[in-house]
Amino acid sequence: MKALRRFLLSRKPQRYVATASACYLLPETRGRGKRRRAKSRSVAASLPELGGAAVRLLPYLLVATLAAGAPALGYVAYVELLTSPYFSLSEVVVEGNSRMSAAEVAAASGVQIGDNVLSIDEETVVERLRYLPWAESVEVERELPDRLVIRVRERVPAAVLVEEGSFLVDDAGYLFKELEPRDLSSDLLVISGVNAQRRIRENDERRAREIVSEALGIVQRYRERALDRYKRVVEVGFDERFGFTLVCAGGERFEMGFCDYTAKLARLEVVLADLAGRGSPLEVVRLDNEKHPEKVTVAGTRVHLESVPRILAAPAGRTAGMMP
Repeated sequence: MKALRRFLLSRKPQRYVATASACYLLPETRGRGKRRRAKSRSVAASLPELGGAAVRLLPYLLVATLAAGAPALGYVAYVELLTSPYFSLSEVVVEGNSRMSAAEVAAASGVQIGDNVLSIDEETVVERLRYLPWAESVEVERELPDRLVIRVRERVPAAVLVEEGSFLVDDAGYLFKELEPRDLSSDLLVISGVNAQRRIRENDERRAREIVSEALGIVQRYRERALDRYKRVVEVGFDERFGFTLVCAGGERFEMGFCDYTAKLARLEVVLADLAGRGSPLEVVRLDNEKHPEKVTVAGTRVHLESVPRILAAPAGRTAGMMP
C-alpha cells in the first residue's frame, strides 16, 4: 500500500473539467493542440504544390536519366554498326591511275572485300599507298554503305637518271622508280653525271635533287625558245668542274658551264640560226667562258652519241632512292 501511495503521489495531476457532453482540456492545453492541428493543415495544404513542382521537373529528370544511360546505349549502337553486314565493303574504286592498275592499288591499300566500311582507317590506307612508286598523292574516301574510293595522282617522269642503274625522276628531282622496259619513252630526257646514289649514301640527297632540277630547267628554257627546231636535246650531262652540257640527237654538244643560262641560250640561238642559214655542219658549241661570256666557240670535233643505248644496257641497281 505504501508503494502504491508513493506511485500515485509521484504522478502529475491532470486537470479535466466535466461538461454535459465530454471532457476537455483546459484552455492553455487546448492552445497546444490547435497549434498541432494548424501545423498538420499547413503540411496537407502544401502537398498539391509539391506535386506540381514534381510534374514540372519530370522532363528534366527524364533527360538526366537518358544522359546517364547514353554512354551505354552509344557503345551498344557502335558495336552494332561495326558488325552490321549492311556496311560490309563490296567495292574498291580507284580513280586517277594510268601507270598503276586498279588491282595493284587496291591490293596495296590493305583493305579486303567484306571489311566493315566504318572500321577502315583512311589515314592508315593513305600511309600504305604513299609507298607506291608512282603515287605522288593519295586521297581515300568512304562512300556509305559499302564503297571505298581511292583517288591517286601519279608522278610524271621528267627524265631518266643514268649512273649505277637507270631510274626515273620527276620534275622536282625525286628519284622514285627503277627504270623498266615498259617505262621507256622516246621523249624522256637523259641526265647523267649526277652520282645521285653516292650522294644519297653521303647524306647529300638535296644536292642531287638540285642538280636534276637545274638540268631540267636548262632544257625547259631551251624548248621555250623553240631551239628544238634546230637541234633536239636528248641528254644533259653534269660535271662538278665544267658544269652542264647539252647533248643533241645528232651528237652535237652545247657546253653551258654554270649559271646565266638564259643569256647563253640567247647566244646559242644566234649561232644555230646562222649555221642553219649557211647549211654549215655543227659539232660543238662552247658557251662556258665565264671570264668572257660574250665569246662563243664553235669546235669541229665530231662527238658520237652513246647515251640512249647506254640506258638500255645499264645494269639494274637496287636502291632506296630519293623519296619525298
